Amino acid sequence: MKELDVFRYLKKYRGLIAGLSILAGVAFFLIAQLYIQQYTAVTVIEYTGQRAAEGRSLDGTPIDTTEIYATNLVAQAMKALDIDYTEATMDELRRGIHVEPVITEEDLMIQQSKLDNGEEDYELNPTRYLVSFHCGVKNGKDYPRRVLNQILQEYATYYGKAHVNTSLAANPVSDITTKGYDYLEMAEVIDDTLTSITLHL
Repeated sequence: MKELDVFRYLKKYRGLIAGLSILAGVAFFLIAQLYIQQYTAVTVIEYTGQRAAEGRSLDGTPIDTTEIYATNLVAQAMKALDIDYTEATMDELRRGIHVEPVITEEDLMIQQSKLDNGEEDYELNPTRYLVSFHCGVKNGKDYPRRVLNQILQEYATYYGKAHVNTSLAANPVSDITTKGYDYLEMAEVIDDTLTSITLHL
């Protein structure tokens, strides 16, 4: 008898149950799209100064990768990309940036060899770092690449001025493919830029 009552209530409220199920499904889909799914942009940067292997910039200060996502640099990147606070906040962008050292098997073998030979003060100082930026999908798949590129551009300019006493550290050919050059012209521009930087250093 009770089983029949259950079916009677299910039949009576089937429209409401179906509607709530659809709403729950839509809500889950939107949450998954905006918050669970993520786009990621990744790049590798390398410090190539004379003291980089010692973990130091050219001016002798320790290399500090947290400068990459410093508040002022992220703010400058947001301004350059015309990102307002309805699209993303500075804290959201900073939380999405991760910097990890690139340590190879060879690096670990050298470190172990040094320690085995009694060099207890040997310190492994990576010069290459993996920089990534994660964000939701609401701003499109090109958004994380644009944000990461701009933040690294701001960092390169800052690093050049603060630690190398030049702004040449910035990458002037980062957007060369959007400037209408053919392949030969791009190669010439890149070669000229590298030559200029090499002569300066």
